[in-house]
Amino acid sequence: MPWPFSGYLAIMKSVPYKGTTPALTDVMGGVVPITFSDPSAKPLIASGKLRVLAVTTAKRSLQFPGVPTVAEAGVPGYEVTNWYGLVAPAGTPPDVITQLNKALVKVMADPDIRHRLAQSGMDATSDTPQQFAKLLDSERAKWGDLIRKAGIQGD
Repeated sequence: MPWPFSGYLAIMKSVPYKGTTPALTDVMGGVVPITFSDPSAKPLIASGKLRVLAVTTAKRSLQFPGVPTVAEAGVPGYEVTNWYGLVAPAGTPPDVITQLNKALVKVMADPDIRHRLAQSGMDATSDTPQQFAKLLDSERAKWGDLIRKAGIQGD
């Protein structure tokens, strides 16, 4: 099935909103045709008030396995992942970092936590501190490159 909004990609315009709720309200009301959202839209999707067109991650979401990625839907190489991580102050002793990571891995493996996160549209994962550092480095490089290429300047 072709992505129904593929023509919008060339003409999409950023419309600033003060939060997800007003943006989703305007999509449901026909004020804007499309928006990117976080997992808080899941109840509106489940109720049929919104339709998921694609997910921005490299792989299909466990929450929406039948929904294509943006890359599968016609925009090769597109990947944006919303992630959360734990950080500690520089100089935190390695044994403390190891202890914190072990606790995080245990929490993220808990079926109740996984279920609660899934209800919010999130997939529970955990990495080693080294894997998380690699993610931070790759995200910094990816977005830094985009900022430079687009000539984006801070105010």
